[in-house]
Amino acid sequence: VAMIYFYGRKYAGDKLSVIFAALYALLPVSIVMSGMSNTFTSLLLALMVAAVLLLVEKKYLPMYLVMALATVLDIRALALAPIAVTYMGYMYYRDDENLKKFGKNRATIVFGLIGSVAAVYLLTLPVAIGHLGENAFYGMRMIANQMINNQIFVDNAFGFYGMATLNGQGFNDTASILNLVFILVLVVYICSLYFKKRNRQEVLLLASYTLAMVSVFTLKVTYTYLFMTIALGLIYAMVSGEKRVYGVMAGYAFLSFLCVGLLIKNSGYAAIVSDDMLVSFERTGADFIVFSVLTVLLTLYYSYVVYNITNTGKVSDIKPLYKPLGVAIKDGFRSIADVFKKD
Repeated sequence: VAMIYFYGRKYAGDKLSVIFAALYALLPVSIVMSGMSNTFTSLLLALMVAAVLLLVEKKYLPMYLVMALATVLDIRALALAPIAVTYMGYMYYRDDENLKKFGKNRATIVFGLIGSVAAVYLLTLPVAIGHLGENAFYGMRMIANQMINNQIFVDNAFGFYGMATLNGQGFNDTASILNLVFILVLVVYICSLYFKKRNRQEVLLLASYTLAMVSVFTLKVTYTYLFMTIALGLIYAMVSGEKRVYGVMAGYAFLSFLCVGLLIKNSGYAAIVSDDMLVSFERTGADFIVFSVLTVLLTLYYSYVVYNITNTGKVSDIKPLYKPLGVAIKDGFRSIADVFKKD
């Protein structure tokens, strides 16, 4: 919330920064995900948002450190690596016309990357110190195993594989290979979108879009993934005034809360008695399939919006209020009441 406020105050002004920061803080899914036990999603998200904002602000060394911390916490942070490397690669190229010149900025980019890998290794030493004899990179292997050992299509997450009734089902090598091919194509596509206009604020949009595509169309995702898309998308909507992105984030916030809320309800967490275990959606349940279809359709629309913005530069502005906020809210309720009045 603080990052949304301070970044917005710099690029969008005090009023918008307060509104968007408060909006994110009051989202039901933000409150629920921050309060749920046994999940580091909120901490992971904070580190990922901080890394992207530091990247856009060209504060590379702090960005490398934050990204290293995020990767050690959860390997999902590496979903942002392709767009980050693309942006830094372009910054390296444009730093000087002479590509052979190795100045301060280029040294920071190169040695910072090497240092971040070393930082990940050092941060994993406390848990790997007793196993270095058998594997010098035991800590890094543990991080990789977070994904390698996950062998299910999807874990209670609305998305493509949920729509295909594969919730909680194991997958074979063919599905794994196809998933890898899809991720590689996705990475190339998203990185190519940045080079259309090379607008650094669009890094926020592309980072949000990357997380959305990963959460909806790839294997091994959980119900926590879609939530991570929202913060970066809201920040972009705040600084750009793009109402379509704002609308998509509103949709993701609703679907994320719906997903978590249904899991909590099904698991009995809202009741007096609970066995403290999440109860999975039925893979053929109508509610799970319908909401998965809606999530896929919303993400396809997001794909169109991102392509349209990065290729044409057209932004559908959020229209400002022509009257004070209190008056606008009062008039809105009055107009709704008028609809139900009898002649």
